[in-house]
Amino acid sequence: MKWKETAEGLVVEGVAIEEGTYQGIDGHKVFYPADVLIKAAKSLVNKRVKLRHQDTDDAVIGYVSAVRPDAGKILVQAKIFDKNVVELIKNGKFKAFSVETRVLGELAGDVYIANNLEFESIAIVENPACPTARIKNIRETKLEEKKMVSVEDCIKELKEKGDFNKISEECKKKLKEAGYPYPYPETKAKNEEYESKLNALKAKLKEKDAKIKELEEKVKGLEAELEKRDTETLNALMEEISGKSKFIDVKMILEPIKTLQEKIEVLRRIKKSLVEKKETKLEAPEKKELSEDEVNSLIDKAIKEIWRVE
Repeated sequence: MKWKETAEGLVVEGVAIEEGTYQGIDGHKVFYPADVLIKAAKSLVNKRVKLRHQDTDDAVIGYVSAVRPDAGKILVQAKIFDKNVVELIKNGKFKAFSVETRVLGELAGDVYIANNLEFESIAIVENPACPTARIKNIRETKLEEKKMVSVEDCIKELKEKGDFNKISEECKKKLKEAGYPYPYPETKAKNEEYESKLNALKAKLKEKDAKIKELEEKVKGLEAELEKRDTETLNALMEEISGKSKFIDVKMILEPIKTLQEKIEVLRRIKKSLVEKKETKLEAPEKKELSEDEVNSLIDKAIKEIWRVE
């Protein structure tokens, strides 16, 4: 809701309330101690000024610009921008203030003793509950357009100032009521503690990631060393078997076999078979060397043993 723009307005000053017992519009009697009033005085700043405690948007006729405690009284300054009300105040029809409060207290007989309160608004009335709550001074002034502060306005103010403690009291209240996701002062310490713990955990995780990376590099190095050793073993076996028989095409045998370990195992079995056959040959010296069929038989046997083929 925007407040109406006007070229002329009034600054009104007077007593909002003083220590005493008053009956509210709800019918309850409340005693307001001076110390409780003084403590709550700041909550009246920037609050709405209404006409006769009405709760409609049109009933908002101004806002409280300043307050000051004085000997058990709360002095208030308000700016009135509604043209019709300005004339009524100047003519003396409305000459008093009446506050609206949210009170916590204890019942003593038929009177509540206020021990904590918050001012919600103030009204311009003809006859106040507090007899001394009178408008003392009025003066004409130029008023600029002023609007009721919205949650969006408060979020904008918060982003501009960057610190919750630097925004207006009204905005602090509105943001809290709206549940805006911001670390308010009462939770800021806890948030900082959680953030510190989170950063510590992130640091540990980063350290572990570095160690894991180091181990991965070592594993890669060992795998490369193992592959180099297996390759050397394979090449030695290929050379040795090729030298023992001219009928064995080692490369052709190894072509369908995928892994180095399997290739090495096949060649080792072929080598073993060649050695066993050579030892048998000593018992029959008339055979000087293995035939091609014998070599192929040995190869088939070795491959079948590797793949467990009957």
